[in-house]
Amino acid sequence: MRARHDGGAVGGVDALVAQSRQVGVQRAEADVADAGGQPFGDGVGAAIAGADAKISVFSSTFVNNRVTGANGQNGNNGTGRNEGRPGLAGGDAAGGAIYSAGTIGTTNLWVTNSTFFLNSATSGRGGNGGTGSPDGFGFDGGEGGNGGLASGGAIDSQTRAWIVHCTFSDNTVSAGNGGNGGAGGGSLGEEGNSGSEGGELGAAIHGSSVGDDQVNLVNSIVANSIPSIDGQVDDRGGNMSTDANLKFDSPLSFRETSA
Repeated sequence: MRARHDGGAVGGVDALVAQSRQVGVQRAEADVADAGGQPFGDGVGAAIAGADAKISVFSSTFVNNRVTGANGQNGNNGTGRNEGRPGLAGGDAAGGAIYSAGTIGTTNLWVTNSTFFLNSATSGRGGNGGTGSPDGFGFDGGEGGNGGLASGGAIDSQTRAWIVHCTFSDNTVSAGNGGNGGAGGGSLGEEGNSGSEGGELGAAIHGSSVGDDQVNLVNSIVANSIPSIDGQVDDRGGNMSTDANLKFDSPLSFRETSA
């Protein structure tokens, strides 16, 4: 493999990038979380990850790369006259093989003549709520944390990108379950609500831009990956998909087609 990172580009020629893995560290409970803080625990880009970096990939194969969000920490049990603390949300996972982030309105990712097989993004499970205090008549248990978001089993891009003459097969996204609600304390404390399961977006490709930046997909095959593409992905024609995803909307592309 020939590759470089000079602050501007990452490239590969006849490359095989196999069995990379990134796992987020466990989310730690902190007081800042009550004020809207974001504890760490997300997993992104097991093979390649960049922020405001120009990433160019060509003639490469990405096999069995995995990103995993951390499980949310369980909430503390209530003490004194307090309810149980809520569990924290599971970490997100984005871009099993490649993750590109950056400034809205820029083009940061080009992928050409490359293959993505058995890559995956698995988000973390929400933490369980803490048990309510048994003092007095008892206090309620804490809410379970929500599962994290799993997106882009092969590629997730926040900015404009071009994917041309590529093959995607058997890439997956798996969302973390919500945490269980904490048990109520004493005689009248009630169990907390369980958290929600996380979302699953784009088993092969997800465009995660908050603006109008599109991941442009051209002359590519997307097979055995459900849901295949999601978010800000634009079908520019010449694509084939084995699923019925309506985002393949160019008259020059084909849905539910065996490659």
